[in-house]
Amino acid sequence: MKNTFKDAILGKIKKENIEPLPKSYFTNKQRILWISIGIFFFFAMFIGWFLFDNTTEFFWMQKYGQRGWNYFFFPNIVWLLLLLVLIFFGLKRLKDTTVGYRNPYWKDILIGIVIIFVGSFILRGIGIGPMMHTFIAADIPVISNILYNGSSWDSPENGRLAGNISQIDSAKIEFRDINGQIWEIHIENAFISPFVERKQDEKIRILWHKISPTVFEAERVMPWFGGWMRSHKWFSEGRWMIW
Repeated sequence: MKNTFKDAILGKIKKENIEPLPKSYFTNKQRILWISIGIFFFFAMFIGWFLFDNTTEFFWMQKYGQRGWNYFFFPNIVWLLLLLVLIFFGLKRLKDTTVGYRNPYWKDILIGIVIIFVGSFILRGIGIGPMMHTFIAADIPVISNILYNGSSWDSPENGRLAGNISQIDSAKIEFRDINGQIWEIHIENAFISPFVERKQDEKIRILWHKISPTVFEAERVMPWFGGWMRSHKWFSEGRWMIW
């Protein structure tokens, strides 16, 4: 019986001209798997940070009586769905490795969540996470205007403006909106977020009201989307890991 089985296997190999695979094939296959897993989880760490950054802004806006649903709820739903897709494919690839197949799914999911959570704050600590969030939220029109509804801040009649600082001092901001129009807005009584760096060409958002037809006063001065958890000290002084 044993020889019959052996003969059948050898006969199949000979009949179908099956060639043995070198050990390097399996080694390289595992390397490619681990590289792809690393890529999935690396991007998942960024998405995890975007979620945390947006959530922080939402609760901050609620604290100061401002509704943030239009640029919080929809972006976070999209980021969450993308995060789940990345986790799914990352874990699916992990199951094909010589290590991952041994663990139950709940254990792999738990490990993945921990890696993403810790990795997100490492990216934040070295400044890459906030920098990337600011870049995609400010400089990619589809994300800025559609996902974050950035165009809703081009609404001076409703007291909302977004644009870049031309000049700033303790009394007022000279401000260029997204259409290129220049505004001079008083900030003596405004709450200025500690995450606004107060530098020339910095992109910010302002909630304001008219005092007279030619005089405008800010109520809140806030960073642009994605820069919520970034402060000047982390970059200029290298204090990356200080909260």
